[in-house]
Amino acid sequence: MNKVLTIQNQLASLPNLNQQKPVTSRLFTFLQQLTPASVTLSSVDVDFSLNTLTLNGNADSLKTVNQYVDTLKFTTYQKSSTDTSNTPAFTQVVLGNFGLTGEAASYEIHAAFDPLIFNQANSVTLTVPNITSTRSIVEQPTDIFKQSTTK
Repeated sequence: MNKVLTIQNQLASLPNLNQQKPVTSRLFTFLQQLTPASVTLSSVDVDFSLNTLTLNGNADSLKTVNQYVDTLKFTTYQKSSTDTSNTPAFTQVVLGNFGLTGEAASYEIHAAFDPLIFNQANSVTLTVPNITSTRSIVEQPTDIFKQSTTK
């Protein structure tokens, strides 16, 4: 009798466990939305228990890699069509490693993601920024050293 009751309790908990599992298939849609055309991915590591993501790949330049990092930093999401909040989808976005071969660049990006973007209860929509946010462009830096006009 105890075995039957234990099995019934476990069966009763299955619907709740099913609702808690992440919708991993969204990852492919999100990557297509986030990744620039001149960037390729060689590996993607996702840890749904720690809510972390590691992207490895190549790009046509280091500038493109920096723009990819900025895109991840400034991407927001809405949980439904009536949601007006713009919650960051990714935090702690860090360019871990990079390498240059001529103009081409390889990269490794680490990020934490909000687990709600993979939650079954939400119909998530990412808002990917179409901005140039790289510091060198935004701040329009000038030369630090200039030849003196006086002697």
